[in-house]
Amino acid sequence: MNANHTGLKIKFKIWMEDQEGKAVSGAGDMRMSSALEEHRAIAAGAKALGMS
Repeated sequence: MNANHTGLKIKFKIWMEDQEGKAVSGAGDMRMSSALEEHRAIAAGAKALGMS
């Protein structure tokens, strides 16, 4: 059965945790990191991601 015909979507989130289980990085952090690398400025990276 194709997911397009059922209306269902597969979604997931990935994050990193320290040894105590505290989240230290998530998908948003990864996107911002990539945008920062590409645009070389926090403001430009945030703008590219639609953030203020």
